[in-house]
Amino acid sequence: MTRSAAGRGTRWARRLSGRRALARRANRCRSWLERGLLLAGLGCLGLYALAWADARWVQTIEGRRLAAAVEAARDQVAGWVPGGGGAPRPAPVAGALLGRIDIAGAGVSSVILEGTDDDVLRHAVGHIPGTALPGDAGNVALAGHRDTFFAGLRDVAPGDLVTLTTPAATDVYRVAEATVVDPEEITLLAPTEEAVLTLITCYPFHWVGPAPRRFVVRAHRLDDDGADRREDGGSGLFLVGNRRGKGAVRPAVAERPTPQDL
Repeated sequence: MTRSAAGRGTRWARRLSGRRALARRANRCRSWLERGLLLAGLGCLGLYALAWADARWVQTIEGRRLAAAVEAARDQVAGWVPGGGGAPRPAPVAGALLGRIDIAGAGVSSVILEGTDDDVLRHAVGHIPGTALPGDAGNVALAGHRDTFFAGLRDVAPGDLVTLTTPAATDVYRVAEATVVDPEEITLLAPTEEAVLTLITCYPFHWVGPAPRRFVVRAHRLDDDGADRREDGGSGLFLVGNRRGKGAVRPAVAERPTPQDL
């Protein structure tokens, strides 16, 4: 073997050794990256599990408190009698337990706490301050996150019954319509003479990040005999398909015009 051939062989051996060293370093980096991503994923799952457990704990504890209050004071709560003509109840403190909402047809069930701050909505459905309190006449407005307690609103249909349970009474409402509005739209929170229920969540339901619009469900309270005394009798609804079956009754989702549409 000549000297030049031996030199070329040495250079090839060095190059091969260098490539092998680079490959080993790349494998080590890839291994550490995979471990880091795995730990990050486990951390995210842990945070989600903690948030879920925290919300479930609040639901369980407040649900028990409500059940005890219902048993102890079914006909009268701190001097307030349902349907009575006394003075309005004082505004509850933030986070106070007010009752429970259940919509069996849409899979919605949650306790109701006073307020709509992040802490309240993370744990329950929130009552919007300034609107009628659950159990009172007028416009009772509730808010909830679209991916937790109000996720089922996407499947609500006209005629669905909504039950509001308070320590003093159980009121039943019938869903009339659903409306998509801009966040600035506040007319649906205005006081009403008749007993109505307004449920609000963000929209679209599958939007990633802060949703640009609001999904509003309106329901009217039924009499003790289950009758709806409104003059229109709940008209204005139509048939379309929904998640519960083709051709099922679905709310007429009315898009209010935005400034860009005018």
